[in-house]
Amino acid sequence: MKKQLTCLLLVPFLLLPLCLPVRADTGQDLLDRMDGILQQIESSGLEYDGAGREELLRRGLERLFEEDPQSFDRLMDAILSGQDDHSMYIPAGTYQQAFAETDAYVGVGVTLEPAGDQIRIAAVEPDGPAHRAGLCPGDILLCVDGTDLSGRLPEDAAQRMRGSAGTAVELTVRRGSARLTFRVTRENIVLPNLTGRVLEDGVYYMSLRRFAGSGTYAAFSACMDALEENGCRVLILDLRGNPGGELTMALYFLNRLIPDPDVDYFMISGRPDGLDSSVRIYRSSGIGPRLDRMILLTDGGSASAAEVMISSLHDLGCAVTVGQTTYGKARGQQHTVYDDGGAAVLTTVRLVPPSGADYEGIGLTPDYVVENYTAPHPAAACRRLDFRYLAQGDRGARADTLRAALQALGYLDAGCREQTFGRETLAALDAFRQDQGLQRLPYLNAETANRLNDCLDALAPMTVTVDAQLAQALSLARQALQ
Repeated sequence: MKKQLTCLLLVPFLLLPLCLPVRADTGQDLLDRMDGILQQIESSGLEYDGAGREELLRRGLERLFEEDPQSFDRLMDAILSGQDDHSMYIPAGTYQQAFAETDAYVGVGVTLEPAGDQIRIAAVEPDGPAHRAGLCPGDILLCVDGTDLSGRLPEDAAQRMRGSAGTAVELTVRRGSARLTFRVTRENIVLPNLTGRVLEDGVYYMSLRRFAGSGTYAAFSACMDALEENGCRVLILDLRGNPGGELTMALYFLNRLIPDPDVDYFMISGRPDGLDSSVRIYRSSGIGPRLDRMILLTDGGSASAAEVMISSLHDLGCAVTVGQTTYGKARGQQHTVYDDGGAAVLTTVRLVPPSGADYEGIGLTPDYVVENYTAPHPAAACRRLDFRYLAQGDRGARADTLRAALQALGYLDAGCREQTFGRETLAALDAFRQDQGLQRLPYLNAETANRLNDCLDALAPMTVTVDAQLAQALSLARQALQ
C-alpha cells in the first residue's frame, strides 16, 4: 500500500514540467537533440535493425522527403545558402525562370504606370503587337475586354492583359479627347540580349542585357563589325542592369575588345577564398579595335560577369566608367542542373581582375559618378501645331514646331539638324501616320496635325527619366573625337 501511494504522489511532479513555458530551441539545440536521439537508438539493445547512426539519419530523411517533398528544398537551400551569399538551391521546375537566357514573356508589349487614379501606358515595345495595333505612350487605359479599370492598380490591368499566345485582348484607351478601342493579339515577346547602333557620327552605342548563349556573341561580333564599317572611333557599352550570366562568354567578349596581344586580362582562383594556388590566367589575342575611347555605363544592377568586363577593361586602361557603383559580386558559381529543372548553385571560384582587387560586397565605383533624374515629358514644352498646310521644304517656326513634336513623340532623333521640313522630318511623319492609321502624304495636313496635338496632350502630364549617365558618356565621346 505504501508503494502504491508513492507512485501516485509522483504523478503531479511528472506532469508539472508540461505546464512550464516552452523555450524555443536554436538550430544547435535541435542538432544536439538529434545527435542524442541517434546515439540512444544506436546504443540501445534494439539497434534499429542493426543500422548505424549514418543509416538511421538516411532512413529518417528519406521518410521525411517522401512525406513532405518541400522539406528537401528547404534543407538543401539551408545547406547551400549557409556557404555564402551566392550559393543556393533552385527547386524543381524553376531553374529556367531563375536563370533565363533571355527576357521573354507573353503579352502585348506595353509598360503601365499609375497616373493619379488612372492607368497610363508608359512605353510601347517597338514592333510589338500593341505598337502595330496603334497604341501609343501616354494613352490612358480605360478598359480591358470591357472591364472598367477605374480605381484599379496597373498590376490588376496587367493581370487581365495576360493570356496565351495567339489569343486576342480588347483594350480601350483615351487619347486626348478621343476614346479608342484596339484589338491586340498576344504574342511571345523576346527582348534581345544585345543591341547596337551608330548613336552619332563616330560614336557607336551597344547595350548588353546579359551574357548568354552563342547567339549573343554572334550579335556582338556583328555590332563590332558595324562599328568598324561605320568608321566609329568611340564605343559606349551599356552594362547597366546586366546581372551577368555565362562567365566564359564575358571572357570571349573581353578578348574581342582588347587590341593588344598577350595581355593578362583576367584571372580565376580555384577557391572562393583565393587561397588555392590553382589560378587560371586569360591572355588576349590582340584582335580588338584601336579606339579613341571606350566608355562603360554601370549601375547597381551591373553584377558578376558584367563586373568581370568592367573591372578588366578599366584596370587595363581600355575604358572609363560612368554611372553608379556596381553590385559587387567577385565570386563564380558552379551550376548543377537536374532533370526535373532544379539546380544546386555553389560558389567555387574567386574572380580576380588585373589589379588583383577584391570587390566582393563592395562593387566598382565609376570614374564619373552620375545619377539619372526625372523631368517633365518633352511634350509639355512643345507648342501645339496649327492646322495650316505645311509643305516639304518649308522652313521657319512652323517647321521647327513640327520637328519638336516628332522628337518629343520619339519619331525623330534629337540629333536631327535639318533646318527645313526635310527628308528626315517627312520620314518621321510617315512613321507617325503609319502608327496612327493615317494616309501617307508629302505634306502636313490638318488631320495629322490634330492627331499630333492629341498625342502631345496625352504625354504632357507624364514625367520621363533623363539619362544623365548617357549624356555624360556622349560628352566624353565628343571630347575624344575633337
